[in-house]
Amino acid sequence: MTRSHRLVHRWLWPALVIVVAGLFITALVTRPPPEPAPQEQKQ
Repeated sequence: MTRSHRLVHRWLWPALVIVVAGLFITALVTRPPPEPAPQEQKQ
């Protein structure tokens, strides 16, 4: 493995982790609110 190949791997995996974490957070923030559960009335 050449030095440049090692350098690419050293930067690639942390960058991928940041991208995946950012997409996960974006998905959580932008998802629609849950539908309210229908309330059953007891008699």
